[in-house]
Amino acid sequence: MPERIDALTRHTLYDSQATAETAMRETEEITKMEWAKVVAATAEKVARDTATTPKGQWLTTGITVAALVVLATVGAGYALGKDAGLAEATGIARDEAAAATWANTPDGQLAYRWAQTSKLQRLARSEDQTLTRDRQQGRAGCLAKKGSRTGS
Repeated sequence: MPERIDALTRHTLYDSQATAETAMRETEEITKMEWAKVVAATAEKVARDTATTPKGQWLTTGITVAALVVLATVGAGYALGKDAGLAEATGIARDEAAAATWANTPDGQLAYRWAQTSKLQRLARSEDQTLTRDRQQGRAGCLAKKGSRTGS
């Protein structure tokens, strides 16, 4: 009977060992699959974070650059427009100053009196009976008719 106990013990030990090895292999496979899932989820999260972070950064950088370009363009346009407007206004002021200065001369005062009596318009259109319209060197002008005396 000791042989039989010994055989049963060995058989039980071998069965237990086989069962333990099978359970260990199954546990190892389950652990490998769980680790693969965890690694895949982590890799996916890292990839997603990596992909969205540069997109957001590029988007933010692009919007910032576009805003700076618009501001620079507006600033340059304002400065150029201001300078052009100032130059134009200065030219107009000089013309007005020259006109005011000419108006104080005897010719300017005569032209003012003619403008009040409509003689200046008639002279410009050559409508007076003593004037004739003529072209000289490509320019039209009013000339006195031969033999006529003009007076104001």
